[in-house]
Amino acid sequence: MPSAANPTNISAPSRFNPTRTPMKAFVPLATALAALICLNAHAAPPRKTSLEILSMANPPFPQHLSQRGILEGEAEVIVSINPDGRTADWLVTACTDPAFEQMAAEILPTLECRLPPSTSRNGPGRIKLHFLFETKGVIISQNASNTVDSLITRITPVRRINKLGTLRQLDHALILRHSVAPHYPESLHEAAGARVILEFLIDETGRVRMPVLHTGDNQLLAHVATDALLDWQFAPPTRAGQPVIVSARQEFVLPPK
Repeated sequence: MPSAANPTNISAPSRFNPTRTPMKAFVPLATALAALICLNAHAAPPRKTSLEILSMANPPFPQHLSQRGILEGEAEVIVSINPDGRTADWLVTACTDPAFEQMAAEILPTLECRLPPSTSRNGPGRIKLHFLFETKGVIISQNASNTVDSLITRITPVRRINKLGTLRQLDHALILRHSVAPHYPESLHEAAGARVILEFLIDETGRVRMPVLHTGDNQLLAHVATDALLDWQFAPPTRAGQPVIVSARQEFVLPPK
């Protein structure tokens, strides 16, 4: 498996920036969930889709922030959703205050949603969610890039904390400390030479998180490659000396029998 074993083949993906359609609605709750909703799963190109939220926790707005005059804030999260509509994994990639990262972390384990029928047949799908927290209610928006900018403009000295970096921004090239070769079942041997490219996140500790199929149509190969990739371990990536989350891609080539 030459391609998967060579960490120099790890490449940078295009920026996570799916097409968004502005949509706003006000819901009179004590806190906020702004959700949005873009699916990136199993080789299909990113596309806008609807995600129905059935239930979630509703933590109170942080009192220490309201006492400082901060009455709203945001967090951006990449989430892996199981076919049953429950969260499998997640990473908070941006926020306007660490307290909003904590609020998102309280909500995500309790989140239950309904996936569109076209996606619920597959394995976990990876989506991007935006949370907009307010003391008076919730704004649900699919135009999250605008809401963050306007929030920073209105509330000072709030500054966006961006935890998601690129490979080019890292202090050093990624260092692969531990890798595992996929275990190829007999049924795959006739597909020698088949290729898949997996896209995945590397968290601040160097763990591989939420791989999805980026290129290729061999679902079984993608499955066994994913199982192996989840056991890989990198040196913790850093940007300007601080831990950071990065996204990367890795090709797996099925060797001859």
